[in-house]
Amino acid sequence: ELKNIQEMEEKFRAKESISKIKRGEDVEKLFGEYKEIVDLSPPSIEDIDASPISQNFGEKVNISCTVVDNVAIADVFLNITYPDGSHSNFSIKQNKTDDTYFCDKTYSMLGTYDFYIYAVDTAGNGIASDASHFKIEDNTPPTINIIYPAGNESISGKVTIKWNATDNYDGKNI
Repeated sequence: ELKNIQEMEEKFRAKESISKIKRGEDVEKLFGEYKEIVDLSPPSIEDIDASPISQNFGEKVNISCTVVDNVAIADVFLNITYPDGSHSNFSIKQNKTDDTYFCDKTYSMLGTYDFYIYAVDTAGNGIASDASHFKIEDNTPPTINIIYPAGNESISGKVTIKWNATDNYDGKNI
């Protein structure tokens, strides 16, 4: 019976509070002080890495970083400046494991790439990392196949040598 009386008192207090709110009475007096929490802190970006720092043409470079925030991350962007000065800026938010964001891709232009990370939280606070770098090189020599002379024959006088050469890099971006 005591339990029923307590339940009735709680229901009465709840109904009474609702009617006071409807009459315009001060909500703070009814429920205590209410404070809005405002997020003024940007995310932090740490452990920025390009691996390997120098990569052969046609092989992948993995760019990664750790991004954390006191509330929640809204997005993380990778901004890359190519050796020819062009730029690319894209979200890597979908590529993450725990607090580590990454991009694993190949790059078609030889030279030094500059990049930085930009992170923004759900309150709109953003921060950019310092610039980092990686390099794409052509470390694979061309392959040469001699067609004529085929070998093991004696030749003299004016001779035309025929060969095929191939390379993993087409040279268009040099």
